[in-house]
Amino acid sequence: MSAVKTYLRRMAEIRGTGGATRETSYYSALENLLNSIGGNLRPKVICNGQLRNQGAGHPDFGLYTRTQCTGGVPRDGQGEVPARGVIEVKPLADDTWQTAASEQCTRYFQ
Repeated sequence: MSAVKTYLRRMAEIRGTGGATRETSYYSALENLLNSIGGNLRPKVICNGQLRNQGAGHPDFGLYTRTQCTGGVPRDGQGEVPARGVIEVKPLADDTWQTAASEQCTRYFQ
């Protein structure tokens, strides 16, 4: 629960500056939350932000299992596909169903 409280506190701080973007300013807070939660899963899940284009675009986050990476080096043959999926972040006011049905998200599913 403290990870969620820390996340919400940080979100309020970012918003309170008045200088935040609608989306990307909040990425670090979300990445920290997801890594905190992912560290308690089995296998552990690592959230990595700002993925490079692997043919489907640039998802905001990828969720990798700890077993995908040993000693800071990707395992042979694993590719770079996040084993636990990707996350596309949108501002709160955006319509989730429209985002989920978008061409952008469809490319990520493929």
